[in-house]
Amino acid sequence: MTDHPGNHFRLGLVVCAYNMARELPRTLQSLARPYQRDIENLDYQVIVVDNGSSKPAQQHDLTGFGLNLRLLNSDVVSPSPVHALNMGLACVDADNIGVMIDGARMASPRLLAAADRALRMHPRAIVFTQSLQLGHAPQWQSAQTGYD
Repeated sequence: MTDHPGNHFRLGLVVCAYNMARELPRTLQSLARPYQRDIENLDYQVIVVDNGSSKPAQQHDLTGFGLNLRLLNSDVVSPSPVHALNMGLACVDADNIGVMIDGARMASPRLLAAADRALRMHPRAIVFTQSLQLGHAPQWQSAQTGYD
């Protein structure tokens, strides 16, 4: 786990996770430099906030990705990610902020490079990406039939 207090980053990413022991490491791997492309000069940090998981994320489970990574554990257990996200946002030390509300996401290989390019287009740019998923039905439907 690399935590660089006092550093200022171009981009800060806040990832909220709840009971994602399997998924969170995959999300972090997709944000790491070996997976991301065209980000050689992008200085970014990742803040993971565990939102009250029954088995909270541990630092030793999130090492080995080469990320400027910080792990926080929310003191409020809630189905809503709002408190956890606000907690993470308060710790970001970056010019621009990205949010992953669900720690079970995988970033495409050039997501960070494309976001950085888009952010340079206007000083007050708002950048987002469409969320896609794997599976035979939209997640909200497949979750009702047990797909997890």
